[in-house]
Amino acid sequence: MASIELDKEALELEKKRAATEEKRAEAELIKQEKEIMFADTTSLNPLQREWLETMQKKIVERQREN
Repeated sequence: MASIELDKEALELEKKRAATEEKRAEAELIKQEKEIMFADTTSLNPLQREWLETMQKKIVERQREN
């Protein structure tokens, strides 16, 4: 019986750890997307600017889906 309780506790801890990791990953993604969306393009060459604009479009599309 004690083994079942330990398994339940371990499962709950794993669920909390997974949820925390998911939140951390989401926060990191938001930070990276913010940097892309507000990047200064004045010093970029055309290829870099094109990449940045492509990434911005992908971010906007993903946001519209949610």
